[in-house]
Amino acid sequence: MAIKRKSSHHKIIIRSTEHLQSGEYEFNKTVLNWPVRSIERGSSGLATVSPLPLEWVCPETYYSSFRPFILEETKAMINQALEKKQPSQFLELELKEGKLSKKLENPSIFEFSLTTTPPRPLKCGEVYLLELGEYIKVFGILEWNDDTVLLERPPCVKFKIVMNEMNRYLWNLCGPCWKGFPLGTITTLRRMYAVCKAQPKPPFISTLIRGALPKNTEPRGKGNQDHKLNEDQEDALNKFLTKEQEVLLIHGPPGTGKTTTIIHCLTQYLAAQTGTPTSIPAVLHTIRNYVLNADSDPPHVLVCAPSNKALQEIIHRFVKLNPKIPCLYIGNDDQISPNDQVW
Repeated sequence: MAIKRKSSHHKIIIRSTEHLQSGEYEFNKTVLNWPVRSIERGSSGLATVSPLPLEWVCPETYYSSFRPFILEETKAMINQALEKKQPSQFLELELKEGKLSKKLENPSIFEFSLTTTPPRPLKCGEVYLLELGEYIKVFGILEWNDDTVLLERPPCVKFKIVMNEMNRYLWNLCGPCWKGFPLGTITTLRRMYAVCKAQPKPPFISTLIRGALPKNTEPRGKGNQDHKLNEDQEDALNKFLTKEQEVLLIHGPPGTGKTTTIIHCLTQYLAAQTGTPTSIPAVLHTIRNYVLNADSDPPHVLVCAPSNKALQEIIHRFVKLNPKIPCLYIGNDDQISPNDQVW
């Protein structure tokens, strides 16, 4: 019996160590250690932003080069949410129990009861701004037990929070009443970071990091002639249309026009399959005529995104520009309105 207990205890320690070394834990810990006031000011963690290289020395450098950008995008998302925060939209929380971590920089678990019905559905993994009076402002990540997920007003909610030494002292003086302001979900970014931390090695990884993906001489189109795009967007679009290689990566922080570039890529590509693109109005005219009059099926394009919200943004903007192009939206049924499934 003693040997079995020792073995079981040993396995628990191994699982705990693996958890502390996982990418998701490292991501959560990094985000929760960010000072709220620093993120409110929009301070960047990147001293200089340089383009990603066309090839990498090894898979480790390939994956590690993306992690700072994922964190920077997370900062930008939280900063935008803080700017749009509604003072009246918050959770009223009463602290039931706080399990403080031994190390100040590690996440602690705080359990709260809800004193009012949440203003909107709660999402596991969502990041919150948590305030205790005027003294404590910290970020928290929402988690909960499986048996409370489906309840409109769960009996309790748990947050992962990092409490520094000063906050641990103030926490005992300020009472149990907290406010929680939802800032949005960072689940997708957490998963991306975890993959970069795990560094999987699929069969094509060596080809990818050397920039030696198969080239294709068949052009997708004749290049962009719409001057509403900036220089970087035009460069990305022209590379996509000339089809220099099978994989094209467009990377940039929020607000730099990635979605706009994708919409133009889709529009120009569809036009290139049905006619010669000249400008956006001419492209739309060509596509509409093809869809309405062609004897054969029009070309099909599969557009994927890491979240329902991201895909909805692409579809809504594409349909606004191309109202006659049929689109089928497939995703989480709970996140799709019946009116949004087919255009």
